[in-house]
Amino acid sequence: MTRFNSINDAIEDWRKKHRRSRVQTGGRSIYYELQIILIMIIVFGFYHYPPSPLNLPHADVLILDMTHTQDPSRGLFLDLLDQAHLSHVMYDSVTVNLIRQIPTGNYHIVIFWAHSGIDDMATTERYTPFGHILEQLTGQVGNYLYEGKQYFSMGPGLVSVMEGRFAPGTMVFLMGCNTLTQPGLASAFLRKGASTVIGWKGLVSLALTDTFAISLFQKILEEGKPIGDAMVEMDKTLQAMGYSNILSSITN
Repeated sequence: MTRFNSINDAIEDWRKKHRRSRVQTGGRSIYYELQIILIMIIVFGFYHYPPSPLNLPHADVLILDMTHTQDPSRGLFLDLLDQAHLSHVMYDSVTVNLIRQIPTGNYHIVIFWAHSGIDDMATTERYTPFGHILEQLTGQVGNYLYEGKQYFSMGPGLVSVMEGRFAPGTMVFLMGCNTLTQPGLASAFLRKGASTVIGWKGLVSLALTDTFAISLFQKILEEGKPIGDAMVEMDKTLQAMGYSNILSSITN
């Protein structure tokens, strides 16, 4: 039992205890309020950006063109696929949910044409801090700035949670700058079942990636060369153009 010298001491002691109690209660209240706000944000993000339950249509080749270029070389590339009797599906509106469903189409070749950084590639979905909350908190998606606008970006974590696995022998082309400067993004595709990932260790233009894709597929589809031999020839061609040690690939 505490002894007090005066009634004033007792009153002051009561006031101190009351203030401590209010601080502790207030701290708990703020903690619970923050939890409620976080849950509300996650629920809002889930209903505003619900996962797509549908499988993607099957084809030999999937093309995700997030650059919106009007260059006629893309048409030449599609003609090349048609002449080889390879079916293809192309999307120029690419969201986080669409990327999550890619393996469901059982594609043999997947081509990403996108603006990219190190270990991430931009989608066409505009970024908002209230979208894909869980994916943001777990690092599956990022925020990519292009021409003053922000877009969600695909990171290795998003690849790792894709629905299903890639078909055996699948080749993935990451046609953006620095897509193989670090191995994280490409390795995530290999862990998901892809056999080969091809990309770049440096800055590349859209024109260069288009020229590369057309020339490589001409060697494979028209000349019947194995992918390894075609890649060696393309690397020599790029070096002659002044692009040394920029083409890269990793395999399972």
